[in-house]
Amino acid sequence: MSFPLAPSPSSHPSSGATQGRRSQPQAGARPPTFCRMDEYVLDVCPEYTPLSKEEVEGFLREEGATDETMQDYLDALNRLMETRMGPNSVGFRVIGVKPRSDDTNVYTFCLDFFDTRQRIAVNCPQGFSIHPAASSMPDVSNVPGVTIMPGASHMPGTFSTPGVFSMRGALPSWEQAFDYTAGDILPGQEKWSVPAGSHLSVVKDGRALVTFAVPLTRAQQNMMAGVVQPTLGYGR
Repeated sequence: MSFPLAPSPSSHPSSGATQGRRSQPQAGARPPTFCRMDEYVLDVCPEYTPLSKEEVEGFLREEGATDETMQDYLDALNRLMETRMGPNSVGFRVIGVKPRSDDTNVYTFCLDFFDTRQRIAVNCPQGFSIHPAASSMPDVSNVPGVTIMPGASHMPGTFSTPGVFSMRGALPSWEQAFDYTAGDILPGQEKWSVPAGSHLSVVKDGRALVTFAVPLTRAQQNMMAGVVQPTLGYGR
């Protein structure tokens, strides 16, 4: 038996009632919400698919609600979300959402290996690793005693993003950093994280296969454009 739960009041236009299971909203249309939590999440993540009426009802029933007490439980949930996520709260963290180009608070990007044939993420293949690229440092290829990894590309005269320092050796995954063994990691779950603007090389059996740059957001690019660059001069 369903209870008469109406969409949550909103300053945004709704596109109609939610039908059945969750489905992706049409581009540009704000879907209806049935609890305050989803209303606040949509304000931060427009691509989020809110809970349907049936899903909200099911959640409240698991918390002990009945047909007679459903509205009381919903009101209590909305008051709780108002306290934790509302305009007068400290807000909430969003993890795993693609950052906006104007977001100034994105400093780290996550990486994984991807099988393009199966179109799935995979754990680190045998013999592969991720290393800081030669382009993350000045050109030292002509310095006596310095050896550059075979196959590593270098962009003459370039550096990585100022303030981004290269690590020594292979970049460990999160799981490796917590002493997980390969057999402990679920398939496709192994992840790496690096600072924005890093230059990295994918290495197989000691040879760099490809070098790539981790992007900067537009806001970070604008910020770096304003950094004063010293010039070399004499007699001044």
